[in-house]
Amino acid sequence: MALVEPVSGSFDLRATRRWEDSVDPGLTAAFQWASENTPEDAVLLSPPWAADAFSSSRRAQVSAKLFVQYWRFDEWRDRLNAVVGPLESPDDLKPLERFRERFAGMTMERILAIMGRYGATHLVTETRYDLPLLYRTGTWQVYSLSPPESVREPPG
Repeated sequence: MALVEPVSGSFDLRATRRWEDSVDPGLTAAFQWASENTPEDAVLLSPPWAADAFSSSRRAQVSAKLFVQYWRFDEWRDRLNAVVGPLESPDDLKPLERFRERFAGMTMERILAIMGRYGATHLVTETRYDLPLLYRTGTWQVYSLSPPESVREPPG
């Protein structure tokens, strides 16, 4: 199965690559842990380049670089901008290392904004944060973004 990346609203066939080329075994393990240990309505703030994010986690994602719904292109772009910072041109989606650096550099302020705007409940990242750690495998961590019981609003 080949994937095609959008370039200025059209397809650039030179950008095709196999699904398996963008799969990280450690990240897949974190996604699989999330599928078994987070609520079904969890929303993951996870690396938007991860091709197997949904298939391995079975959880909603804040953003996904590879899966563009063209009838909701503005929302797709807004979500990527929220996660990795402003995307000025299609070149900002490449190379993968630059994209990874931008994701790894998310500030707590940005994480909290994404949590509030998109309902993220868990963070999957290689970056260490002062958040409740739920799982670690190799370089990948899964954090809870849910407020502790002591600061949650009482029901009703």
